Amino acid sequence: MAEDKRTPTINVEKLTMWKLLTDEETAPTYGEAVKFGKILMQAKETPSTANAELYGDGEKTDEAFENTGGSIEFNIHGLNSSDKVLLYGEHIKKGTNVTARYDTPNYVCVAFLSKRPDKLYNLKKFVKCIFMPSEESETQTEKGGIKYSTTTIKGTYSPLLSTTEAKFVRYGVDPVKDAEIINKWLTEALYIGPDETVTQGS
Repeated sequence: MAEDKRTPTINVEKLTMWKLLTDEETAPTYGEAVKFGKILMQAKETPSTANAELYGDGEKTDEAFENTGGSIEFNIHGLNSSDKVLLYGEHIKKGTNVTARYDTPNYVCVAFLSKRPDKLYNLKKFVKCIFMPSEESETQTEKGGIKYSTTTIKGTYSPLLSTTEAKFVRYGVDPVKDAEIINKWLTEALYIGPDETVTQGS
């Protein structure tokens, strides 16, 4: 059953990604889960929609509406060598990351948790995202203080070709009672919850 409580969130945790291997008419397939550890500081999502209005005799007679995905942004500590291979399609040569002219970013599934003041979690998952290389800046330590140079990765999310689904959110998940749900959310790209049981006579 869906939760009906309305509450803010106070933290974001456990950024996880899977490389999208295939997205055709059949079910999509993904690679192994890549856990990013304790690096997530902020997550931002901006949905995008498309609509069209139909008029007749000067009056609106119909309207079509479609969810087209949106933009997604994460503020993180940084990316390592293999992260950039996963996200941006870079390759490793003699132990060094190489950015080439025809590198192609990979589509990935992205999941993370949002913690709430009531100690429950909202679970989020975007099944088809793509991130483009973005600006990087580094600063030096100055007298009297240290500055951290963090990274922001920006991209878009869109619906799968096979299912037309783009985003999943599960609200009010208990980290103790629902530990298995959280574990599967972060280990299985297509997992969105346990199978619903149908009671007799319903």
